[in-house]
Amino acid sequence: MKVKVSYSVDIEQVMSLIKQIYGSIAPKHDKAYQDARLLLSSDFDESQISDVLLKIKSLRESMADMDLMLSEVGGMLMGYEQICLSSEAAVEDTSSDD
Repeated sequence: MKVKVSYSVDIEQVMSLIKQIYGSIAPKHDKAYQDARLLLSSDFDESQISDVLLKIKSLRESMADMDLMLSEVGGMLMGYEQICLSSEAAVEDTSSDD
């Protein structure tokens, strides 16, 4: 079961947090993809159908995790970009007042 957790971090920590989140899921996804690719690219017979189905299930679960992670990282990056753009606009407004 997945639970959405929300918390605040300093702006300087955002990119580090994003890399940490990505780093935690990417190896699992890579392994599932490589396992499925290896199995599906080889000739298999009826005795291996259960193995193939398990690899497909594992890959689909990994893809769902990756999709969720990408969605979360995308949301973080959009928020980060908005803050950066509003900070730049505030600095430009202040400097144009001089």
